[in-house]
Amino acid sequence: LTGADLTGADLTGADLTGADLTGTNLQGTLFPDGYEVNTSQYSEIVFVSNRNGNSQIVIVDKSGFNFQELTDPEYESYDPDWPSEKKRIVYISNQGDDDDLYVMDIDSGNVQQLTFSEQREQTPRWSPDGTKIAYTASIGEEDKIFVYDVSTESTTEIEIQDFYFWPPRPGFSWSPDSSRLAFYAEDEDSGAIGLWNIEDESYQWVINSELLFDAFPIWSPDGTTLSSVITTDQSKDPNFQIFTTSLDGSDFQVLAEFERKPYALAWSPNSQWIAFIKDHTPTMSEDAVFVIGADGQNLHQVTENDIVFITYLDWSPDSRSLVFSSDYYGSLDLFTIGRDGTNLRRLTDTDGWDVSPVWK
Repeated sequence: LTGADLTGADLTGADLTGADLTGTNLQGTLFPDGYEVNTSQYSEIVFVSNRNGNSQIVIVDKSGFNFQELTDPEYESYDPDWPSEKKRIVYISNQGDDDDLYVMDIDSGNVQQLTFSEQREQTPRWSPDGTKIAYTASIGEEDKIFVYDVSTESTTEIEIQDFYFWPPRPGFSWSPDSSRLAFYAEDEDSGAIGLWNIEDESYQWVINSELLFDAFPIWSPDGTTLSSVITTDQSKDPNFQIFTTSLDGSDFQVLAEFERKPYALAWSPNSQWIAFIKDHTPTMSEDAVFVIGADGQNLHQVTENDIVFITYLDWSPDSRSLVFSSDYYGSLDLFTIGRDGTNLRRLTDTDGWDVSPVWK
């Protein structure tokens, strides 16, 4: 199976004894119960660093060696993302007159500017099939979501009647089959999660509630479920619940409830776990990484209490480990840790900051 594309494949009945999955695309792949494939040994992490002045896009392997600075340090570059095949990286840079979208071919180093506008683009995200890029932009006082088609070089704006996207960064996530975007929007009275159909440019609502606020939806890699956060009431000091819902909103399940708001929710690639960051003290002064099962079971704190400030979070391809950014040693460095809290490793060491890790 070396180098195979197993995107969305159902291998639950397969005998994988001795299988070599080196270089295999396992986005949304379903494995037999109890089977865990260790793909992190072949993986890399792309992140943003200002170790040489301006922010740059950097790649490092999971061992913490073999750093490769991809972008020109003369300019600011940030918000990287790459599709499953890892051949190209999309990012934001001010190489031109404004902050625009760029795509780099990793092997050749060739760079292509995709947008040429006065608006500020942010948060570009590849569709899983690598054919489109969704991103956000501020136009005057409005915030918009756009989809860029790589083959046609055309851009489509997502337009939602009577709702607006929550500033400064509207939240969205791709479906595993690249056919839809889940998004969060608001009107004067409530928040709502919807699905945008890429092909016919239509949308449908999944959930609309006055208790939804800043509730950016995250799509499970198996394509069946959305997760987000909802408040328990409209008071000034509500509790917060992590929930999952089916795509039509009919199966709404609360997984856990907290006094402090969880954020940076991230599904494990095998769709069995949700990781998140949450303050764990009454004074709202210390963050920690937590993991909970997709069924609401096995909630546990992953990082120790002495790791105070934590931001940015992503899973390893095999769902065994997490990468995050923390100022534990005085500057923002990258760390990896097993989902059970073991094997904490400092991945980077810089006097500046290393943030926004994406592990493929």
